Amino acid sequence: MGEYARFSVHLFVVSPSIACYFKSMTVEFHFYAIYVLAMQAGFEESEAWILANASQYIDAAIRPLSFAASARTITIGPTQNYQFWDETVCAAIYQPFHFLPGDAADIQRQRLDGSLNLYSVSANGTLAKQLLVEALHSNDLYRIGIALHSFADTWAHQNFSGRNEAWNDLTRLGGQDWMGLRLPAAGHLQALTAPDEPDRVWQDKRLKPDYAVIRNHQRFRQAAGKIYRYLCLFRKRSYGDEDQILDRLERIWRKPTRDERLTDYVIDWHLPAWSASDWQAAAGVPASRQTAGQFLGYSQAGWLKSRLDELLDGEAGGPPIVVDSGFFQTDLYRWQEAANEHRRQAQRLMAERGLA
Repeated sequence: MGEYARFSVHLFVVSPSIACYFKSMTVEFHFYAIYVLAMQAGFEESEAWILANASQYIDAAIRPLSFAASARTITIGPTQNYQFWDETVCAAIYQPFHFLPGDAADIQRQRLDGSLNLYSVSANGTLAKQLLVEALHSNDLYRIGIALHSFADTWAHQNFSGRNEAWNDLTRLGGQDWMGLRLPAAGHLQALTAPDEPDRVWQDKRLKPDYAVIRNHQRFRQAAGKIYRYLCLFRKRSYGDEDQILDRLERIWRKPTRDERLTDYVIDWHLPAWSASDWQAAAGVPASRQTAGQFLGYSQAGWLKSRLDELLDGEAGGPPIVVDSGFFQTDLYRWQEAANEHRRQAQRLMAERGLA
């Protein structure tokens, strides 16, 4: 077992509570806020449902699922996991879906050390906007939802890269290890949940004083505003009510507990609760094989257990699940096709920039 493989196993054995330390922007934005913004922008409820699920499922697809249908084997690949020690995960998962390289000069101006990193994320980055615009032109709701996830993550993940590198290192600048373990400088792992919780105020000591104090509700509001405008333009609607909608969302994001916020999304906006297993069940995945059902808002303990199983026995999800030809009409299959296309286009745009 390599260094980071041992690290992940140790984390799981020591305490599943480390779950709360590994997050993306969370279900609060990727599902609920996207659902709200889509509905307010004039999408039909069924369309908003697809957009929000396609966005959030990026964080729910954490292990591969294989299907046998019409003499074919189709694998629904992961778009989220935490194998930081595996460079292929960086290239195939983290960079295209969660840490799209941004506009390096914008980031450089904020850094105390004035350093430049072409792989670091910047809010509203050009590459993320290109992917979103291309997705909107495709008229594919699944692809648009996926692109909205990556676009939103540019706010939460700004000033971090999807790589395991010194650029992301916070420990030498006053950060702390977890239970005596030095967390890898991969993504924003060393920042723990700080970039992801909408009510959090935290400091990024890599940045100049004018930028170092981070108020997440402001970042979330900025991301939601940009997304709302894109969706309104797509639907050929005015976004003159933008501030009213963002004020309502920001009031939720300022509340100090996640339970309060989740309740407000459901009650105030009359939204259905997110269920990570819906698409898998509809595609014929038996309950015993559903890999996302326990990941509401990110149950990293569940993922770490599955990762431990892989490390110990090398299995990646069991034999193919036998389904009929109706599988090709399911949300899960359509989402996977869109995710593959999003990855291809992200890698193409990165290659055009000369990024590996």
